[in-house]
Amino acid sequence: MASSNSTRTIWPVDFELTYEVKLYADQLRTALHVLNTFGKPIDFHALLHNYLWVDDARNKGVQVKGLKGVEYFDKVSKTNKTETRELIDFSAQTDNVYRNAPDLVSAIIKGVNAIDRTVTVRKGGSISGGAGAKVETGGKSGIPRDSKSSKRVSTKTDLVLWNPWAERAVAMKDFGDEEYKNMVAIEPGRVSEKQVLPNGQTYTLQQTISVRAK
Repeated sequence: MASSNSTRTIWPVDFELTYEVKLYADQLRTALHVLNTFGKPIDFHALLHNYLWVDDARNKGVQVKGLKGVEYFDKVSKTNKTETRELIDFSAQTDNVYRNAPDLVSAIIKGVNAIDRTVTVRKGGSISGGAGAKVETGGKSGIPRDSKSSKRVSTKTDLVLWNPWAERAVAMKDFGDEEYKNMVAIEPGRVSEKQVLPNGQTYTLQQTISVRAK
């Protein structure tokens, strides 16, 4: 996708955007590539939405691990907090933005209609290339590389933990009233602040979702 007159009415900059999907037997890899063609730096937010299937999110049916000690903004209570829980479960609306979160987070899912399993989400962000450079991905590693140069600079990434729960689900027009029971979102992104991208360079935000029987 490239910028056009239509996109400029919403976001008045020039860019090229590529969304990449790779599917393996036990993994899903997706990556968002944003190339700045504007002639000067641009900034933006980015978020990879993933709605992970769970048998039942209630009663500790899913527990998220790997965020203890991370500062986050609770969008429900509109307060800044530090995560104290080793295992995060769901009993109410949850919409937390974990700043500069670890690159690997896992969800332990209890099986009701399926076997117990662990889903891991590995994330990463980077800036690479120069003017006219094209970002490619190398093999199953999924690590972005610049076709002109191997130079790649890692960037900070956040993680959003989300479940609308019952009351919010009913209020959403594009979400089923009961669907909150069967999902949790563990979403990599750059949300707590905007990502700055120099002209002619490419920003990559990627995730690898893996599943294994517990």
